[in-house]
Amino acid sequence: MSGVNEIWPGWQIIEELGKGQFGHVYKIKKTDDHTGREFFSALKVITIPKSDDEAQYYLDDGYDLDSITNLYANQVNRIVDEFSLLYRFKGTANIVSYEDHRVLHSEDSLSWQIMIRMELLTPMTKYLAAHPMSESDVIRCGIDICRALELCQTENIIHRDIKPQNIFVNDFGSFKLGDFGIARSMDHTTHATLAGTMTYLAPEVFRREKYNSSVDMYSLGLVMYWLLNERRMPFLPLPPALPTASQSEEALARRYHGDALPPPAHASEELAAIILKACAFRPEDRFATPAQMRRTCPVEIR
Repeated sequence: MSGVNEIWPGWQIIEELGKGQFGHVYKIKKTDDHTGREFFSALKVITIPKSDDEAQYYLDDGYDLDSITNLYANQVNRIVDEFSLLYRFKGTANIVSYEDHRVLHSEDSLSWQIMIRMELLTPMTKYLAAHPMSESDVIRCGIDICRALELCQTENIIHRDIKPQNIFVNDFGSFKLGDFGIARSMDHTTHATLAGTMTYLAPEVFRREKYNSSVDMYSLGLVMYWLLNERRMPFLPLPPALPTASQSEEALARRYHGDALPPPAHASEELAAIILKACAFRPEDRFATPAQMRRTCPVEIR
């Protein structure tokens, strides 16, 4: 990986925070020369192709080097387009703040690097380890992410991958939506591709049917369900029991078949009704907009 100090002078990598299918996330730091004050950001580095062997697969299928280069260049452009969504939302309260990005291409190879500098936040999954969430916290999370979805709606964007791993928390306890890597403009969405994390997909996405922005509210409802159900999805046994593979498959099948979801184990009747409406099997039975879902939340929290 190219040195971060070469790209953004003064910044240095402190530690790796995580890695995924396409790249790594690092904590980076800059020290002010005058005051000695330290500033921190997150750096996401995406590598195209994902492995050295990938190009060989294309060569084996009859692609030449020019066509492979064009293929990867188009892939890079699509990824940059997705991250440019964050630039539109810069400075908003409930979407991870974009700071800068660079695209690096090795002229003597097929390799690309996309480096995105972003606001440093705590992933909700890590936050939960030190901050067990009460019902009020879950409501606040739901409201914050609804506000993020309201902003997405103004830009005609469907996120399509809302899950605990893509929700972050800042030092003031505000929840923010991040990772727009598979978001798509609603104008360009007619039928579903099987994008998103299977566990949180709305049924119509799973069935590859036409869908709209209500799929994001469905996924948010499932996140809230999971938080208030001892981190278990609908139809699964609660701790200390450990779900078997067959139980997990059956639970997913029941949800995609349209079986009525039981209320989360630790939700009040009022909040359970909100969550179950967000997770309704039929899109027309869900909230019409994220603003409607937010306004339905208990007044003392909202």
